[in-house]
Amino acid sequence: MKQFRYRGVLLLLSVLLALMTGLMLYASSIKLNPPLTNATIDYAAFTPDSQHIIYRIKYRDDKSAAIYRVPVMGGESVQLSTRDLDTWFTKPSQFIASISPDGAYVLYRSNQDEAEVLELFSVPTNGVVSDSVKLNSNLVTGGNVAQDNFTYVQISPTSDRAAYIADQEIDEKNELYSVPIAGPASAGVKLNAPLLLEEDVTKFQFTPDGQYVVYLVESGSVDTIYAVPSAGPATAAVNLTAALGIGGNLSNFKITPDSKNLLFSRVESSSGSTNLYKTPLSGATDPVMVTTRTIYKYDISPDGNFVVFSSLPSDRFIPELYRVPFATSPVGEIKLNHDMVADGMVLQFAITPDSSRVVYHASDTASQTFGLFVASLDGLDPIIKLNDFPIVSWGTY
Repeated sequence: MKQFRYRGVLLLLSVLLALMTGLMLYASSIKLNPPLTNATIDYAAFTPDSQHIIYRIKYRDDKSAAIYRVPVMGGESVQLSTRDLDTWFTKPSQFIASISPDGAYVLYRSNQDEAEVLELFSVPTNGVVSDSVKLNSNLVTGGNVAQDNFTYVQISPTSDRAAYIADQEIDEKNELYSVPIAGPASAGVKLNAPLLLEEDVTKFQFTPDGQYVVYLVESGSVDTIYAVPSAGPATAAVNLTAALGIGGNLSNFKITPDSKNLLFSRVESSSGSTNLYKTPLSGATDPVMVTTRTIYKYDISPDGNFVVFSSLPSDRFIPELYRVPFATSPVGEIKLNHDMVADGMVLQFAITPDSSRVVYHASDTASQTFGLFVASLDGLDPIIKLNDFPIVSWGTY
C-alpha cells in the first residue's frame, strides 16, 4: 500500500512541477503583435541581428495583408507595407518577405500603386510605410513582377542589389532585371541577353560574392546558362553552355563557394541520361564532365573541394554515392557508401559544414530497410551506422 501511495505522491509532484513550469513560461512570454480582429499572423522572421521580428498579418475580411516590425523584447509594432490584396499573401509557403543579409531592408511584392498590378518594393527595416520605394520600372499592360514564383526575386549576398524576373517590357515574356535595393527604379538594368520568341528566363542566382548573376534561359528546343555582372550590362552576359549545342535540358545548377565556377546537370535528349558538368563563370573554357556516370543528385562541399553525387546505373533505380575532387574531376572519383544488399540504394545525403564527412540515408540489411550512415570524404575512415532502428525518411530534401 505504501508503495502505491509513494507512486501517487510522485505522480502528483510531477504534474504540479509541469504545471508550474508552464505557468512560469507563460508569465515570461511576451505578446508581440497588437490585438487582432478577424486576422491572423501567418509569417514571422528574425532580422539578422536578432533585435527585431518582421511579421505579416493577414486580414480575413478583405483577404489583404501587411508587413510589420516589432522589437523581440516587445514594444510597438510598426507597419512597413501598405495593407493591400496580394494573392500570394494567401499562400505563405510561396510568398515570404525577404530581409537583406545586412538587415537593412525588407523586400516585398504588392499592388499598392495599381490594383491589378503586382510590383516590387523595398522599405528600410527601421523605416515606416512612407519610406517604401518601388524597385521595378513601369510594367507593360498585363505585366507583373515574380508572377509564377517568389524565387523570382532575390537579394544579393552583399545586400546592395535586388534582382527579379518580370514580364516588364513584353507581356508573358519573363526577363531578368537588377536594381539597387534602395532604388530608384530608374537605376535598374536588364541583365539577360536578347531572347528569342519562345525563350524565357526561368531561374537565376547571385554568386556568393554578389558580383555576378547566373541565369537559365529555357525554350522548346535548347536551354542555355549565362553569367552576367550583377549590375549589368546585358551585353556582358557570357553563354556558358554554347559548346554543348542543342538537345539537352538544363534544369539545375550550383555555383562554387569561391564564385568562380559552375556545376550544372543536363538531361541529354538522345539518351535520357543526366550528365554533370563544370565550367568557369568567365567562360574561358568549355564545359567538361565531372563524372562519366549518370547522376541523380549532387552537391558541392562548403569548402568547394569536392563534388558529391548519387549515381544511377542505366537499367534500374538503385543509386549509390560517390565523390570526386572538383579540381581534378573526373579523376579521383571514389565510392562513399557501404556495400549494398541486392537492390540496395542511397536515397539522400548531406555534407557536413566542415566538409569532412557526408551523412547518407541508404538501404541497410534489406533493400527496403533503411539506415543512416556517415562516411569521410577522403574515404579513409570506416563507415559508421548512426541508428539502431529503421529510418524511413528524413527532412533534408
